Amino acid sequence: MAEMKRSAGRERQTRRQPSQVTAGREMESSTRQPVQAYVTCGGSKPDQPYVVPSNKRLVIEYVSGSVGCRNGQLWGIRLDTTVADVLVTHRLLWGPRQEGGETDSYLFAQLVHLYADPATKVRLDLNGSGTLVGKAAISGYLVEARPLVAVRRST
Repeated sequence: MAEMKRSAGRERQTRRQPSQVTAGREMESSTRQPVQAYVTCGGSKPDQPYVVPSNKRLVIEYVSGSVGCRNGQLWGIRLDTTVADVLVTHRLLWGPRQEGGETDSYLFAQLVHLYADPATKVRLDLNGSGTLVGKAAISGYLVEARPLVAVRRST
């Protein structure tokens, strides 16, 4: 990153030396493996989650997709992940109904920063009535899984 300095009416360009934090981030990013995958829910086929590889941890950075249903009966869109044996449901923001004949569509797209542990499933979950069919694209990266340290809370 370059920065401009003014000295006695003259401009000159100098380079900043990378800090240890920046160097650490660059080193860390070289071990990341990009991931793009679909997760599906509902319809005539079985749900299709994303299964995290057994020696990796998934970091999800972006989620987008659509849900189809009849009569606008969608109440919520969620993405389920597991960390340290705790399943957490993350609610996703979705847009207004787009009417189209017998089926309505809802779109969603959101920047996130979610984690999923090795050998766990990332699932799309839909709330509503009637037949709901959804498909989400997730993108992010895999990193080497480090053992988790249990933290106990005092009561």
